[in-house]
Amino acid sequence: MGQGRNEFRRLCELLPQKLPNLELVSLGYFSNAVQEEGALELGDFRPLLQCKKMRYFHLAHPCGVALTVGEVTQLLDAWPRIKTLALRYAPYNMDASGTTHGIKWTPPTLPLSVLDILVEKAPKVKELSLILDATAPLNGTSKLGQHQFECLDELTVSLSTVSQPATVAGYLAQRSKKRFSLKFDLPDTLQGRARMRLEEEKKKWNQIAGNLRLLYDQKERLEEGFRMRMQEERARHMQELKEVMDLSFSLSQDK
Repeated sequence: MGQGRNEFRRLCELLPQKLPNLELVSLGYFSNAVQEEGALELGDFRPLLQCKKMRYFHLAHPCGVALTVGEVTQLLDAWPRIKTLALRYAPYNMDASGTTHGIKWTPPTLPLSVLDILVEKAPKVKELSLILDATAPLNGTSKLGQHQFECLDELTVSLSTVSQPATVAGYLAQRSKKRFSLKFDLPDTLQGRARMRLEEEKKKWNQIAGNLRLLYDQKERLEEGFRMRMQEERARHMQELKEVMDLSFSLSQDK
């Protein structure tokens, strides 16, 4: 969009009125005052929560999309069918004069532990793209094993910060039943000191992705070993049962 924040909000009000059964929304926002306005917030698109059949939602802005854990919970309660959720930075924007504007990055505030809410309320989600702060401690964020993503194919972290890559990799591996792709989104339009910092964050997220692959390799080997042991145990029990039945038949014949 090339209009202001008020026009964007008006569009978000009109969509559920005109299309109450809307299932797919993809919006990229831009205005000449975008840097001064700051990130999009839930209040800017709250009317879209009325679209209860929403399956795909993509929202991008040069300053990102800033939500709290409570607001993510509201969103998931409103969209129980959601399969793709992307709240991210716009990769680039060009105004009517043809001038390309860069991204205005600020450190994210949505904690990585928001995935505990997502995995509980949207276990069948397939794709996630979020702006996350993975620097906060993860101890005691949830009771492990109760909920896991069942269908997650891809998690993209958009200009997200992280510390302790090994701990984060273990946390992520416990949140999904199956292997998924972890990507770090670093748009070319991000420049200056912010880009230098995010280049370092990208290295850490790449390390996490590598650790995840190793963890899932180990998990799959253990599961395969367990299946083989179960098959061997089943075969042994069947053989023992056959021997007992043969012996019983033999004894009955002797009588």
